[in-house]
Amino acid sequence: MASPSPARTLLVLTGVLLLIFNTLELEAVITSTSSYANLSGSSKLPIASPGQEKSLSEQEKGLCHSLKRLGHYSRQRSHLFKMGASLTLCEGTASLIQKQPSHTPLYASIQTAPSDIEALTALYNATNGKGWTHSTNWLQGDPCGNKWHGITCSPEGRVIYILLYTNNLNGRIPPEIAKASQLVQLDISVNHLIGEIPVEIYSMKYLEQLILESNYLTGHLPTKLSMPNLTILEVFFNQLTGPLPVVWDTPKLVNLDLGHNQFSGPLPEAIGNLSNLQELYIDYTEGINGTVPESYGNLLHLTDISLAADNLTNFAIPQSWAKFSDLKYLQISNLIGELPAWIGESWPKMEILLMFDSNFSGGMPDSIGKLSSLLSLDIYSAGLSGTVPASFSGLVKTTELNLSGNRLSMIPASLLKTLFMHIPRYFCQLGSNPWSCSIDKLLLDYCEASCSECNTGERHSNQMLCLEHKGCGWCYDGPNCLEGNATGPTSFKCSDWKFG
Repeated sequence: MASPSPARTLLVLTGVLLLIFNTLELEAVITSTSSYANLSGSSKLPIASPGQEKSLSEQEKGLCHSLKRLGHYSRQRSHLFKMGASLTLCEGTASLIQKQPSHTPLYASIQTAPSDIEALTALYNATNGKGWTHSTNWLQGDPCGNKWHGITCSPEGRVIYILLYTNNLNGRIPPEIAKASQLVQLDISVNHLIGEIPVEIYSMKYLEQLILESNYLTGHLPTKLSMPNLTILEVFFNQLTGPLPVVWDTPKLVNLDLGHNQFSGPLPEAIGNLSNLQELYIDYTEGINGTVPESYGNLLHLTDISLAADNLTNFAIPQSWAKFSDLKYLQISNLIGELPAWIGESWPKMEILLMFDSNFSGGMPDSIGKLSSLLSLDIYSAGLSGTVPASFSGLVKTTELNLSGNRLSMIPASLLKTLFMHIPRYFCQLGSNPWSCSIDKLLLDYCEASCSECNTGERHSNQMLCLEHKGCGWCYDGPNCLEGNATGPTSFKCSDWKFG
């Protein structure tokens, strides 16, 4: 099994730390800017005010870009929703309200069906209900009539939503949960659940959203997954093993996230037949091997793809992927062949593009500069050679650039100035390339600095001041500030430079 590269490990750790930091900041922003509505008898959740997404402050835009920069829109929505956020975030970002009921919840005046009461009681007892963070009214009176926390009912007294995410559930999912036979959404994610997913769940024909992410679940998924109404399946960040299902009888599936588990074997061909699929994450699951099936080129509605796995090999981006005109997020590793020249024209909505630990032949196509919506470009340790195209000056929204660990040899001086203008708020990493140009001399043309102390890490606030000619120390990729004066650092290696 291949070990993750240091650059990849650093990127993952950085992403986790940034997500925690930005989520805390974003929670404060959301709390101060949103209106509220009551949902499902639970605590009040903020929702977007009309037009809010078009009137974001600079702080909010920065936070939005930070979140987008981490990719994984589905996971961002999930994380934000768990902290009570259900607003439309940023320009062009998909709504965060996806996991809420699609209509106003109703509580029936008639009694809850006995089978549903049995299902809820079993869930409470099996997961230490007395220790839940919120258990208002549970086991007291009727679930629908007495509004048990997290429970939504239909007018006929059937339980249709169980929303108990981030609620300190400890134990196993009881098989009796399937007795709530008209359940539409089951979200018991971000808890402490162990054991296998009961097979009875897979027979719940009305279930549309099965969200079990961020637990400690083990066992296998079924060989044949037949759930005709399922639109969301999220089981990432668990300990699931074995091969992935061979048969996917889930024609309505829109979001599929199986990442960060311990699955093994090849990627299923049948996933390529899920014509409604928009988000596909099968990443950081080291046991997945082989290559990406050709059938995945049929997924014409994809907006998000993450297939980063150490043991996926010998995959060249096929011409069929040029049809992914809605693609906004792509993370993939272990690529071969040339980086397609059609990328700029075919992926006009692309915002996050990550390709790493690959062995491309050739250089970077000029068309990348046409990705005018691009926020983050990470193509590192990928074998690219030649010159960074001058067309990169068209990446006016890009706030993260990482081209380190390639064989790039030239970057135009005018382009470097453009990069400084647009990328200082986050980071730009160009190290570990055999540059023939003198990048350090080019930097001095655009930076003035003193020997004052500066930050290290991802948020170089003083370094940003340097780039804006307000004076600061000289930062580099390390724990300290470079010594120097207003004309530049006194000791400097081009290959070590990391700025922003």
